[in-house]
Amino acid sequence: FYFDPETHWLDLTDPTGGSQFLGVAYLIEKFLSNLLDRHCVFYLAFFEVHKFIWRENSKFLVVRQAIIEHLKENVSKVKLIEFKNWWEEEWKEFLDTRQPLFVLLGDGQQNKLVSKSSSDEVILIAKNLACFCQAFMFSCIMKDVYVALLPGLLFKDSRAFAFVFDRIGYYLSKQDCTNLEEEIHEVLSTHFPIPTSSTDIHDHEAVSAVCRLESSGSQRMLYIILSVYYILLNQWFSDGVIKAFIYHAMLLDYLPLKARAHKPLISTSPEVVTFLDEFYKQCAQLFMDSYWQRQAKAFKLACNLGDFIDARLYAVLFSLSELDLVLPSEIQEKAEVILDILLKHRQSKIHSTLPGSPTVILSPLSGDTNSLPELRLLPFRFPFYEEYLGNMNIDVDEAVVVDEEIDYGKYGQNGKTKYIDEYHWHVSKPLDKVKIQTSKQQRNYQKYVRFMQAYATSLGTTHNQTITVDRKNSNNQKKEKKAIKANKMSSKGKAIIEANKKTILEKAAADSRRILKTWSDEIDSLKSTEEKLKRLLGLLKNPGRLQHPPTMMKAQLIKLQLQLQFWADELNKDKRDGHTDFSKAMDVYRQVFSIFHEFSDIMTSEVKQILEKVLERLGMESSAKKIREFILKTNMNQSEYLFQFPSRPNNLSVGISDARFQMKYGGHSMARDTNAVDDPRVKTFRPDSWQVEVLNIIDRKESALVCCPTSSGKTFIAFYAMEQILREDDEGIIVYVAPTKALVNQVAAEVYGRFTKNYPSAMSHWGIYTRDYRENHDCCQILVTVPDMLEILMLSPNRSDDWSPKIRRIIFDEIHSIGESESGVVWEHLLLISQCPILALSATVGNPSEFHSWVEKAQKLRGHKMHLIMSDKRYSELVKFAYIPSLPFPTFETVYPKTTDCFIPVHPCSALSWVILKEKGFPTDMKILPDECVQLYDKMCQVSGSNDKKMLKRLNPDNWFRDKIPITKVDASEYEKTIKEAFRNWSTNESTVQFVKQIINDFRSLLEKRFSKLEASGFVLSEANVDIKQEVKEVKGKFDMYDDDFLKYAILNLAAELNSQDKLPAIFFHFDRRGCNTLALKIFETLESKEAEIRENDKEYQKRKKTAILQTEAREKLSKKISESKKKKGRRDDDEFSDSAVHDDDPEIFDWEKNDPRFSFVPMNPSITDKEVDELIEHQSWNKEKTFFWKALKRGIGIHHGGMPKKYLQTVEILFRKKYVRVVIATGTLALGINMPCKTVIFTGDSVFLTALNYRRVLMLY
Repeated sequence: FYFDPETHWLDLTDPTGGSQFLGVAYLIEKFLSNLLDRHCVFYLAFFEVHKFIWRENSKFLVVRQAIIEHLKENVSKVKLIEFKNWWEEEWKEFLDTRQPLFVLLGDGQQNKLVSKSSSDEVILIAKNLACFCQAFMFSCIMKDVYVALLPGLLFKDSRAFAFVFDRIGYYLSKQDCTNLEEEIHEVLSTHFPIPTSSTDIHDHEAVSAVCRLESSGSQRMLYIILSVYYILLNQWFSDGVIKAFIYHAMLLDYLPLKARAHKPLISTSPEVVTFLDEFYKQCAQLFMDSYWQRQAKAFKLACNLGDFIDARLYAVLFSLSELDLVLPSEIQEKAEVILDILLKHRQSKIHSTLPGSPTVILSPLSGDTNSLPELRLLPFRFPFYEEYLGNMNIDVDEAVVVDEEIDYGKYGQNGKTKYIDEYHWHVSKPLDKVKIQTSKQQRNYQKYVRFMQAYATSLGTTHNQTITVDRKNSNNQKKEKKAIKANKMSSKGKAIIEANKKTILEKAAADSRRILKTWSDEIDSLKSTEEKLKRLLGLLKNPGRLQHPPTMMKAQLIKLQLQLQFWADELNKDKRDGHTDFSKAMDVYRQVFSIFHEFSDIMTSEVKQILEKVLERLGMESSAKKIREFILKTNMNQSEYLFQFPSRPNNLSVGISDARFQMKYGGHSMARDTNAVDDPRVKTFRPDSWQVEVLNIIDRKESALVCCPTSSGKTFIAFYAMEQILREDDEGIIVYVAPTKALVNQVAAEVYGRFTKNYPSAMSHWGIYTRDYRENHDCCQILVTVPDMLEILMLSPNRSDDWSPKIRRIIFDEIHSIGESESGVVWEHLLLISQCPILALSATVGNPSEFHSWVEKAQKLRGHKMHLIMSDKRYSELVKFAYIPSLPFPTFETVYPKTTDCFIPVHPCSALSWVILKEKGFPTDMKILPDECVQLYDKMCQVSGSNDKKMLKRLNPDNWFRDKIPITKVDASEYEKTIKEAFRNWSTNESTVQFVKQIINDFRSLLEKRFSKLEASGFVLSEANVDIKQEVKEVKGKFDMYDDDFLKYAILNLAAELNSQDKLPAIFFHFDRRGCNTLALKIFETLESKEAEIRENDKEYQKRKKTAILQTEAREKLSKKISESKKKKGRRDDDEFSDSAVHDDDPEIFDWEKNDPRFSFVPMNPSITDKEVDELIEHQSWNKEKTFFWKALKRGIGIHHGGMPKKYLQTVEILFRKKYVRVVIATGTLALGINMPCKTVIFTGDSVFLTALNYRRVLMLY
């Protein structure tokens, strides 16, 4: 970011008195140090035009220039840049190339300045300051640069907090902004000219003497002597004033700071005040004269302008000028030479009348500091704190402290008295007594367990794994006897077993053939290829039904045939828009190699020829060659399957090379090379090598920090650690710490659904402990909780003996939450007081090595070895788009509108700055997808002409992937790395840097054009009714791109567009709770009102509704009549059957209240029934007045943020995973590990909370 210190020094010091430059320099350096300590990356920038702010007071001009020169010469860690003004191209180019996130500056309100003095001069300065600062703020905001305010800025822990302004809420079009900025610039340029120098003393003899005298000195003395000399040319001041000032300047390098500390004088000589005023005026002229700046550099004078003037020391020296004291000889001699030059024209004889030993008169600031009592820490020892906190490394002299100094009566109980925990440790509330559950509470618990079961089912974790513990040695002995008996099996028994296996295989083959025949008949009965393929994919979701490998291969060949026909149908379509869906061809290509790799051991020559011919028909000669060169591993008989190729069109070619086709359309489906290995501890899949390493660490009871992308397998590691604790015994406890209650509930449900264990006592294998809800927390082995509650448990004295020592391991999920401003300190406490091994998991730790070294120190003190496990392989390909609609918005008709081109692809390179690319390279977390790599390569070829041909030839995808068919993700990642390196090298080469600029601009051009068109559309609309002011205001509010109202009008069209392009389910992230509710309500109300409007005018619907109401009433009357009849006759055993049989033959009544699919995001054939949905939502306890929450669920719309009830959030999560709710509007808390897979993620609007960390966290989750 950019930091403008123009007003900062004024906020830090008293501007109307003191004039102690060193204090100002220290405070500014301290501020910069605070920013650097927090790893802030920023630039200092000064604008020459801002000199006008201080032109009415020369002292401020001098302070400003002195501080600038001091920062230039003496502060090397911060880069300082100077600009003429902030409305010309130089500043705009800086913003474009550096792309700062925000500017940090003052708002121009200097109440402190005006409160100290109400003079016209000070008031004018304050007005100038406000004018410039606020105009500058407006200019930045209109350039889409955030503004952070210096007033109110707070440094806390490792962060800095400030108030931030963004563009949202400014109802100005782009043209309005341009016109207003031009007016501001014109006023500032015309009426606020920059002060210029009027001095003309470059050739005076005295000046030349001063330059020779100070040729090896400092800039301070140069400017002081020249200023005093020029003053004396025009005005007369007494010798005492001049001499005291010169002596004070020379003593600044001699006196320690302690000796310069003095209280403000009660009164100051008017002559001294007048002299200082004149001095500042003349010095300001010198500072603005470039000649003297060149002279200072020519003589290489040291820059000590940070300690330029100490007016208080000067006043003290002048008040002591009558004392007959002398200065040290070296100062006295140099001072006489300088004073000789200055007073020569007055022919005044110089007599030293100033004090000699500065330590006599310049003593430290007097006060009562020596009389303050000496304070010291008392030694304190307590085993509980020593065990958890360790050595605090505080020096305490225990020899000088005796027990008599401690008044135990004053401080309460001593260590010999046993502590009885009767109250909560953090409040004076008595501990709750154990209560016996009532029948109602038991029913509620049963309902809760039932809901947990449904929640676990939605997560796919209903495979309860029973954990057994060998509590007796006899069990092990029985197992050993059984093993010995098994080894002694006779050869006859083995033969029987082999025969049985053969029979089972033959039966499985026959059954598989029969099942496949049934499937084929069912598929052949369908009409369209799309229906056939969809049905087959549904049948193949249960591959366990086919147990015969050749039959399984035949089923996959049927799938390949249907996919090839589907691609042929795509080519046969009448494409008026010219769009061809190449993903269908990619499905064919992927299926060919899936069959090739999965069935290579049993592949026949016939199947091989089929695969080869399919690739040839697609125009993939290189890929077909790989199949052709494959040597068969079996001599199996030819299969009876007849593969049917499409009859038309004859040309099924995709029209591009194999490599380009895979890179462009198959990046998401490339094979993963994860270095997977076989491990007996993992039975369901082959773990990656880094996962095996973590399993070994867990087995050795050691600690680890695991930094791996989302969906890479970190959760599996956590469950392995849980299973290990459950198997060891019934006493050990493992704690799972999650940052949010929503994640706690999810993990608890997964644990509940994954494990079961039989205990000899009243224990449970799982428990929850949050501030709102707790279950089994005192009697569980797996506790899932949030950081705050775990800290309370661990520091509770009554748990220190029986509960805390049982903790075997703590799992910290989303450990990067330690960087949060509010809750981060609690995570830090837990890491430091943990006595057991830990497992810290995260996908977005920015500095894993530094963080690991810090945690390692705490773990080493506990005797636990700490490991760092990292993996950067991410296999979820995220393509980025910007939604830029065309205005005006079309009238909403249905959630299935015609597709438009409103989704503009965003290439990652479009967000780069060539300057930053040159200096720092690509951001480490910037991923360029295979398709985007090809686009970058094509652009490099397009702009380079004949330059760098050799490198570009090597990077040609057809050459790079010539021997890498099919392309894997590892191959694509290597290509990405190489092309990024080549592009970065271009930015560092003067002959090719213009190519980099052009490529970045080309990638931005489409996005900028469409966005400019959208802004212009809003402007034209706002001007369409110039004479009708109210309508103009209304239209402006609706179509201002930077207004929240724009989101309300655009979000439904966006959701409908996603639905029509099959990009739902989607999560809309909006970092404001109230805004989430507002957007959801807007979607719901629009759908509901449009449905009511359509139905109101639909005569057929009204007729069916009327008939259904009459049928319902008749059925209710019949049921009532039967019920009354039974009361008279008495109920028989089969009455219940009779009740249900009454309406068995009745026709189904039309449900007139059911939502119209055209106005609902619920899919046509949901995987969950309406009855199941009703069961989930009918018992919810949220505010019944806000019925739109649950009504919106029935239309496929949900809300997810911390302000919603827990059960509602869990219901939303369940329905979203079931793909019933397909539009969820959520805050950033959803990105903290909640399992809600989706196709699309949308950042809805901008927000100050949308930081780089939150952005990465959201993208890493999906």
